[in-house]
Amino acid sequence: MCSHSLRGEIFGPAQNRHGATYAVTAEFRGPALDEHNILLDLGWAKQALGEALRPLEIFKWIIIPLLLILVMIYRPTGLVAFKEFDPEAILRPKTDPERERDALPQG
Repeated sequence: MCSHSLRGEIFGPAQNRHGATYAVTAEFRGPALDEHNILLDLGWAKQALGEALRPLEIFKWIIIPLLLILVMIYRPTGLVAFKEFDPEAILRPKTDPERERDALPQG
């Protein structure tokens, strides 16, 4: 979340403090600033980035559900089938079979 305010009549309602959440980092470059020291309109930049990133919606709405369907078809018991989850066994130190064999009484 970033919060900012812009100064100058040219910015209209954006002069007031406001915030937005961005998940994309973009860098805009240009040969020069205009007479208001502005490179580009943030509204235009948001719209342009939205259009440029629109194909990524395919991943969210088509590819992920397709992968889930394939998992349900080919692995109906789940990805970690027949594995018992035991947190104590995970936290317990591993034992070395050779060390245990050497520790057994000889006889």
